[in-house]
Amino acid sequence: MKRITRLITLIPIVAIGVFTTSIYSPSAIAEDWKVKECEADNDNGGNPVIVCNDGYSIAVFWNDGDYVNGWCNDSWSDYDVDYRGLSRSDAMSWVRYLCD
Repeated sequence: MKRITRLITLIPIVAIGVFTTSIYSPSAIAEDWKVKECEADNDNGGNPVIVCNDGYSIAVFWNDGDYVNGWCNDSWSDYDVDYRGLSRSDAMSWVRYLCD
């Protein structure tokens, strides 16, 4: 009975977490890019990635769901970068590398 009570109180908390995550998660999906803007490659660790670049913004997608999405600006400090699965400095390194 105690487990059921815990489960009943946990369900709304989990539902709220899923709902807010879906609202605030950045939309970084490969389908937003045109085929001519993307190519298959490998990162330094040999992991397959899809790299997209349209001249104004870049994206890198890994098979495990990690990604980097960024805009190429004139100022290195003003990058608007969304990322998941790596550190901010690693994400910024990808943006700098692909925007140069």
